Amino acid sequence: MSKASGQGRRRKNKANCLNKTLPLAPESKAQSSRPSPIQQTVQRPDPPRRRVLKLGGSLFLAALSVGGFAMMAWPNVHVLPPTDPADPLQPYAVEFSIQNSGTLPIYDVEVQCIPYRFRAKVKRSEKTAPGPAVGNRRFIADTIPSGESRRFLCDVIKLPQDSVISAIYADAVTLVRFRPISVIPLSWPVKTQASSFPLNLAEN
Repeated sequence: MSKASGQGRRRKNKANCLNKTLPLAPESKAQSSRPSPIQQTVQRPDPPRRRVLKLGGSLFLAALSVGGFAMMAWPNVHVLPPTDPADPLQPYAVEFSIQNSGTLPIYDVEVQCIPYRFRAKVKRSEKTAPGPAVGNRRFIADTIPSGESRRFLCDVIKLPQDSVISAIYADAVTLVRFRPISVIPLSWPVKTQASSFPLNLAEN
């Protein structure tokens, strides 16, 4: 009996120990009541090499944009030779054309014609005969829109009526001056046609 009662008491004490809850230590309570700290990420400044690469990329894109606009707005003006055959007695009395093939209009256009080479043959001999008149010919236009052209004469050499000579070869050089922007009083550099235009002389 005494042995059985002793085992019962031990079991009871063990059950009471399991049912008891241990109080939290003051330190544990303080730790549990504190809010969790917010983690902050500090952004490090870019190294100098990376900043240089970014700046170079921006400058490159800006240069591409400016270059594209310049190519689009670049003037494209040229003189077209005459298509009609010239009269050997008046070889320069034919029409040339100045064409604006650019994307923007041009302003204050001026074309100057200069005779380059002229060869003639004598039709008959006379003791006295008037010679050809050599002059200066300029063509002026206020505006030539994009994709349009203007016709003009380059009659810088005029043979007299009933001339004793007739041309067998003639050509001319043109000088073109214009302004690409109307509000800026600056002319585009004078453009000299690289090759002269031989005139297609008609048969005598």
